[in-house]
Amino acid sequence: MTVQIRLDAQALASLFPEGTIVRAELQSAVIAEFTRKHIKETALGADVAEQIERARTDALAAVKRACAEVAEKATADLGFKKDWHRVVPSADVTSAIRTAARAAVDAEISKNIKEHVDALAEKLRGTIAHDVQAAINRLLDKEIAAAVKSRVNAVVEGLGKAA
Repeated sequence: MTVQIRLDAQALASLFPEGTIVRAELQSAVIAEFTRKHIKETALGADVAEQIERARTDALAAVKRACAEVAEKATADLGFKKDWHRVVPSADVTSAIRTAARAAVDAEISKNIKEHVDALAEKLRGTIAHDVQAAINRLLDKEIAAAVKSRVNAVVEGLGKAA
């Protein structure tokens, strides 16, 4: 079973827009297939075959140049520039990246400092409350001990006078 697809020029133009790599490859494939089926290599001779190969090579080179131009324009539009063999960000893009990185680092540091300060403050609240309670207990113990000692001394003196 063979499936045949027939496309008119308008359908081809909408599926494969002019100037795309896919369109150039399709055109190259159609020419190669036509040549293979309808033109015998022996009838062409070496000069014609060489011209066809040169035309194909030139077409591919033109497509590659067009792609490189599009890529270069796209990188320039995004704020990058080509520097010898590499693409580097422009000064504006570098500055924006640096500013964004600093802001992110500052936010993270602030968050970490706040968390640590809050944890330390909570720990200090507990420690201070404990220390205050211990100091009050020591003072109360001293006061109670002094009051008990005073009362015992008064009772002992009272017994000493009564005897």
